[in-house]
Amino acid sequence: MAAEEYSQQLHFHEERSEELRKSKKITRWAELRWGKSEHSRAADLVHPTIGFANRVIDAFVSEIPPSGKNTIHRHNPEAIVHILDGAGYSIIDGERIGWKKGDTLFIPPMSWHQHFNSSKTKSTTYLAVTCEPLFTRMGTFIMEELKKKKTR
Repeated sequence: MAAEEYSQQLHFHEERSEELRKSKKITRWAELRWGKSEHSRAADLVHPTIGFANRVIDAFVSEIPPSGKNTIHRHNPEAIVHILDGAGYSIIDGERIGWKKGDTLFIPPMSWHQHFNSSKTKSTTYLAVTCEPLFTRMGTFIMEELKKKKTR
């Protein structure tokens, strides 16, 4: 058993190098596959599901329409959110934080958060980077949306 594991470890670098060589290296804006949610849309920029061999970090872009917001959610990987265009605010664990183009937010692990677009005429676009692929590979990724209570 130990000899087999040792042999696998010796060949890991070779196999990983080949995987990285064959991996996708660029995502072009015109080729983004936008997914829509109830309130916004998002597209992966770098993620294993679109052909990259990344195992630790990922990047995606999200767009919130005028006067829009995304869903209240939380996840265990921390996130960095950089505002590419627009202005608005985020509520992170109850704290309201205003932002505009060029600002960068840190979203702590498992913090409830939601992003809002303050403009009535212009969409807001942001870039987000997380370590979701690492958590997914370890089998520990958690993502939850806050469910709204139904009223009668």
